[in-house]
Amino acid sequence: MLPPPVKKIVLRRCCGARIEPTARLAWFSAVVGETIEIGHFATVRAFSLIRCSGTVRIGPGAEVSSFVLVYGVADFCIGAHAYVGPQSLINATETVSIGEHSAIGPRTMIFTHGSFLPYTDGYPVTFGPVTIGDHTWVAAAVFIHPGVTIGNHVFVNSRAVVREDLPDGVVAEGHPATIVAKMSDIRRSMTAPRMRAAVAQILDRFVDTVLRRELRVDD
Repeated sequence: MLPPPVKKIVLRRCCGARIEPTARLAWFSAVVGETIEIGHFATVRAFSLIRCSGTVRIGPGAEVSSFVLVYGVADFCIGAHAYVGPQSLINATETVSIGEHSAIGPRTMIFTHGSFLPYTDGYPVTFGPVTIGDHTWVAAAVFIHPGVTIGNHVFVNSRAVVREDLPDGVVAEGHPATIVAKMSDIRRSMTAPRMRAAVAQILDRFVDTVLRRELRVDD
């Protein structure tokens, strides 16, 4: 496997890829597509393979974690600051699009085709693109069927099986996934005191985790 800096040079010169200088392609990762666009500070981590015959577009600040497999003949596009968790499997027989600031949890599976048994023997076949909106969180081990559109500001709980579209602003879970709440029910209003308290909690956790545990800083 090529070293990460050489890999970007080869993709630019041999494949016409548009890869920003701050993008990171880790060791033992590969990106293949008819058109490749990787934005500033985007990351493809080690042991991930993206192999599509169409367009591969990874937005600024987006991350494809380790051991991810994306394959197919269509497009794979993820927006700015989106995230695909480790060990996820994405079939791009039809286009897969993931919006900005959206996250796909570990071991999630997305399929854009549903066929194996022969169509000529009367068995059903399903093809359809999968679209996930902005600011949406798909938790771990979710299965998304072909042709599904998930809206903006949606939370899909772990191990759900999504067979039908989900509108904006809902919480869904189960097999098959059903709407159990609205995002407005679980999202609290951030007043100034709550914001200060939240920032204080973040800083306390940062000090405890990074400084005390990693750097072993005493009181």
